[in-house]
Amino acid sequence: MDYIISEDRLIRLIDKYMNESFGELKEIPSEHVNAREGDFDLVSNDGRIMFSYLDYNLAIYTNLYYTLMGLFNLSGIQIERIFELWFKKHYPNSLLLSVYCSIY
Repeated sequence: MDYIISEDRLIRLIDKYMNESFGELKEIPSEHVNAREGDFDLVSNDGRIMFSYLDYNLAIYTNLYYTLMGLFNLSGIQIERIFELWFKKHYPNSLLLSVYCSIY
């Protein structure tokens, strides 16, 4: 059976999934060698980097990217679009040029 849900509802489901799986994400300054002022990482309660915001781009932790693709049966392009909307909702003052799956 297929269900159709709105993007907003999907973003709320992803929020709930991430909060229950990783806890509240904490923003820390990026320590990447090319990090500029204002770049940051979002880490889980156990200190794992889940997202990196670097040079106006959002990198998604590989396991999170593929887990959510499989869980919601979305393509890579679709999950990147969902995370773009998610990021803009939570960080409206941060310019975002692209979203991609991090290899780290």
